[in-house]
Amino acid sequence: MGNPSYRALQDTQCVNFLLHRLLAQHIRDLPLFNNEI
Repeated sequence: MGNPSYRALQDTQCVNFLLHRLLAQHIRDLPLFNNEI
């Protein structure tokens, strides 16, 4: 039902997006980075 490698690429992009959002939230919550921005 479609290209398996394309499906895997979609999943990877989705995971990367979620990880990036999670990381951005954690960085925003760190007082160290808040002081520098």
